[in-house]
Parts: sequence; C-alpha cells; structure tokens
Amino acid sequence: MRENREPELALRYATKEIPSTMMINPYATPSRVGVRPDARLAQAFLTQAFFWMFLGLLLTTGVGAVVAGLSDSQLTGVAGLAMPLIIAQLVIAFTLTL
Repeated sequence: MRENREPELALRYATKEIPSTMMINPYATPSRVGVRPDARLAQAFLTQAFFWMFLGLLLTTGVGAVVAGLSDSQLTGVAGLAMPLIIAQLVIAFTLTL
C-alpha cells in the first residue's frame, strides 16, 4: 500500500532540501534544477541555428543585389507588391517552423 508522501515533501521543502525554484517555478532553468543538456545536443542546436542565420544573411544579400540592379521604373512597379511580399514572407517563415 502506498502511503501519502505529501507531509514528507512539505518537510523537505521546509528544511530547504528541495530548491525553492523547483516548487515555485516549474520552468526553472536546467542549471538551477541540476540538469545539464547533452553536449552533442547543444552542439547540434547551435549548428542548426547558425546554419539558418547564414541562409538568412545569404538571402538578404541576394535580395539586396537584385534590388540594387533594378531601374527606377522597375522599383516603382515592384512597390505595389509590398503587401503580397510581406504575406509571402510570413507564410514562408511559418512553414519553415513546422
């Protein structure tokens, strides 16, 4: 038969055996809780993050080069597409996050 462990936990909490951040903040940082992520996981996450940042900078450079090469009449024509381009960017961003 299982006994009620609530009084035992309350006693441990009162005597500071359990860090207060675990009881008050369920979203405490891993270092405060005493858990560390695997180094390979952290490395993979950073690699992917920097890869996506690099692709974003590459895309920005490409768009800047194309826009710099447009004539004034072409820029005036493209100016009417501002809202559809913003919506397309948001759709691409939401699609990539899935």
